[in-house]
Amino acid sequence: MQKTTVSLHAQMPSALFKAMEQFIACRPAWNQYRLMTSALAGFLIQHGIQDKDVTRCYLDGLFGREQVESPAPSADPDKDRKTVSGSS
Repeated sequence: MQKTTVSLHAQMPSALFKAMEQFIACRPAWNQYRLMTSALAGFLIQHGIQDKDVTRCYLDGLFGREQVESPAPSADPDKDRKTVSGSS
């Protein structure tokens, strides 16, 4: 399996962002990319997605088997950006 990544631009409530900052500040092995990848994969698994690559992303992030790092910057910052929007 070839590992590919995409950039994701998402808005979130400031309370979640502050909690994420606090979590990462107390856990130097974690970063925002690892946390978001594990959280999204965990959510998808809990809601019925049965995909071995999603499960691998979750477990790798959760147990630190593979560092999830920031993607390399693109010459065109909007090239790979995916915008997720929805109403709550």
